[in-house]
Amino acid sequence: MPVKKAFNSKLEDFSNWWESKTRNVKIPGSEGLTLYDLWILFWGGIVKGTFSTRASAIAFSFFMALFPFLLFILNLVPYIQFIDDFQLQFLTFMLDLLPPNTVEYFDKILY
Repeated sequence: MPVKKAFNSKLEDFSNWWESKTRNVKIPGSEGLTLYDLWILFWGGIVKGTFSTRASAIAFSFFMALFPFLLFILNLVPYIQFIDDFQLQFLTFMLDLLPPNTVEYFDKILY
C-alpha cells in the first residue's frame, strides 16, 4: 500500500503542477480557450469514446472521397502537356501497377 500512496501522491503533485502551468496559457485564435481547458475537452472525449467515433467518421469520409478525387485527377491527365509524353508514361505506370490478369482487360481499353 505505501507504494500506491506514493504513486498517487506523485501523480497528484504532477496534476497540480500541470494545472497551474497550463491554466494561464491561452491558445491563439481560440477566443480565450486555455491549454488546460483544451486538455480537459480532449481527455473527456477519449474517456467518453467520442474521440474514436469522430476519428472513425473522418477516416470513413476520407475513404469515400478517394474515388471522386481519383476520377478528377484522371480527367486532368489529357491536359498535362508541359511534361513530354506524360500520357504514355502515365499509362505505362498504370499497366505496371495493375496485376497481370487485369492488364489484358485494361490494355484493350487504354490503348
